[in-house]
Amino acid sequence: MNAEQQEILEYRRNLYRPEPDLGVTDWAEANLVLTERQTESPGPLSFAARPYAREILDGFKDRSIDEMTLVFGSQSGKSNILMTGAAWTVVHAAMPILWVMPSENLGRSFSKGRWRPLLLGSPGFQCELPTRKQDFTNLEQHFRRCTLNFVGSNSPSNISSRPVGLLVADEVDKFAAASSREASALELAEQRVKGYSGARIVRASTPTTTEGEIWQRYLRGDQRRFFVPCPKCGTFQILEWKRVLWDQAAKDENGDWIMPRVRASARYQCQECASLLDDTAKFAMLRRGQWRATNPNALAGDRSYQLSSLYAPDRKCTFGALAVKFLQATNSLLGIQAFVNGDLAEPWIDQDLRRIERVELISPPDAPPLPESAAFMTVDVQAVSPMFWFVVRSWAKNGNSRLVAAGHCDGWEDIRRIQLACEVEDHRVLVDSGFRGQEVYERCMRHAKMVPRPGQYPLSVGWTPVKSRDARMVWILKESRQPVPFFYSRAALPPAMRVELPLLEHNAGILRDTLDRMRKDPECAGAQWTVSSFPCGPDLVGVRLVNEDSYWESLDTWTLKAVASGRTGRVEMQWRPRVKKAPDHLLDCELLQVLAAMAHKRLASLPRNAAPAIETP
Repeated sequence: MNAEQQEILEYRRNLYRPEPDLGVTDWAEANLVLTERQTESPGPLSFAARPYAREILDGFKDRSIDEMTLVFGSQSGKSNILMTGAAWTVVHAAMPILWVMPSENLGRSFSKGRWRPLLLGSPGFQCELPTRKQDFTNLEQHFRRCTLNFVGSNSPSNISSRPVGLLVADEVDKFAAASSREASALELAEQRVKGYSGARIVRASTPTTTEGEIWQRYLRGDQRRFFVPCPKCGTFQILEWKRVLWDQAAKDENGDWIMPRVRASARYQCQECASLLDDTAKFAMLRRGQWRATNPNALAGDRSYQLSSLYAPDRKCTFGALAVKFLQATNSLLGIQAFVNGDLAEPWIDQDLRRIERVELISPPDAPPLPESAAFMTVDVQAVSPMFWFVVRSWAKNGNSRLVAAGHCDGWEDIRRIQLACEVEDHRVLVDSGFRGQEVYERCMRHAKMVPRPGQYPLSVGWTPVKSRDARMVWILKESRQPVPFFYSRAALPPAMRVELPLLEHNAGILRDTLDRMRKDPECAGAQWTVSSFPCGPDLVGVRLVNEDSYWESLDTWTLKAVASGRTGRVEMQWRPRVKKAPDHLLDCELLQVLAAMAHKRLASLPRNAAPAIETP
């Protein structure tokens, strides 16, 4: 019998080879060993402290399951589940395996630091390893019955060049996004399983936003949650963060939290009997827990699991440790999002889904004026009708603000009438010069006073032009002096007519961060950002005020999205438009309002090395 006949015979035997009756979890605990490089407790692999892993692992053996999506929090054992399932497939299934990670470097590091030590340190796996060293590299591994390849999501050619029977997609939300030439890395990888009738896809990641790949795949599945019984009343329930309580009096004389007391006092409150449960009770609850599907409309064979770090048995995930982590994270909006994504395994909810917050921030029509307040007007200039969009907002010295007027018009005279009707002083008017710049500079000169300066050109103080710069710049605000007006030749302009006009340059991304913080978390931002009843503003001929729906629609045209670097796989939250070319003029005006408040020292958000360009009289 030649080699080709031997290969065909082995293939036929594999088709009819009976699978062992031993479950995946039992097989793993009997054959796999963790080394010191992988855990602080080396020894035989055990899932006794993580009973929620058993059903997921058995899914690698269940032929009726086509897809599994794991939305897991940190320290919940996600990586060990994936490695165990892949190791069982290597031994008991004759199908190639493709393991996709955000980048090739991460795949190589994971294989070298965690995957290969698991296989090399497990006596029960030695018979599957190849004899030649070159057949067992970090990225390509040839076992006795199948092959396994680690690839990065930033390499479409490696992903689409091979059919696979098991696809493992790890940290999905950090994958390279789709482009005009290629589909997303996840979609390309999922196309590789078509050649195997018993193929399976396993995705895993912590979520980022509601639009993220992993959360969308989770919603498509049967949405399984791990229900655990209360040891006091026996009611099965999902562990939720809102039921983690701690001593509210654990504060010092300055009102700061005393973290040791918070950690020691944290308990979980049962939703049925209101009993306060400690971490010892949590371990007993986990042993009796069970997965339950919550989406009856999912396709058969499409399972999805969500598990927060509240279920993790590690000491860093006790009720007290998570309470401390939450309180520390509240000092930063980005920290809160990291806690929601990484620990609660929930997506960050965009501001358009937080309608209730807006209702709470709407001031009544008869609300008293803000103390020590001044009105600021910002104008966004367009090339087509409506030519001008404006927002007038009242800012107090403590940073609190209230919307006064918002709308659009088609003439500079209308802008001037709105300014006078809302009692806005000239030096508190900011005009965007991104479009029709020369016209904007000339108009700013008309509504300004010339301040003489010994030995220098006079300075124009009044309407101020502003311009957005590259969002990647680290500064938020600076003052630049431009010879004005631009529409004259410098040589033709007499020296006595030369006047310098301040031009405010700003980082739109950081302004969006500041505005988003004030909208979502006023306490964290240190300023109350409110609106008035709609429509708001004086009723003037030629001026059209906007209604509530138009206002909020414009303010929600941009959202934070997770964008992965194709080179490193690192994910950054970046501001992106929800819909291309959606009207965002009122949002631009509100961003300039934030800039105006910073420049006039009414909003303390300037970096230390950036001096305000406008002095408030």
